[in-house]
Amino acid sequence: MLRYDSTPSPSPSPSPPNPHCDPNQAVWNLWVALAFMWGWAAALMIIGLPIYENRNTFAAVLTCNTSAGGGAKKTTEVGKSSA
Repeated sequence: MLRYDSTPSPSPSPSPPNPHCDPNQAVWNLWVALAFMWGWAAALMIIGLPIYENRNTFAAVLTCNTSAGGGAKKTTEVGKSSA
């Protein structure tokens, strides 16, 4: 490029190997992806583990089975006095 005084301009500074890839942006994207993976794993654990631990109770409720609930069974005897 020539200026008005007809002297050549200095050569431009060398460009990075890939001008579309900013190293800081790549590190940022890595941390964002890691945060999303951590969040999904936590959500699956928080929601999934209680359902898995109580799967027998869910099956009993869905099939209307009162004997497979796994809870404490309360028995009462009728007609006996405690005296």
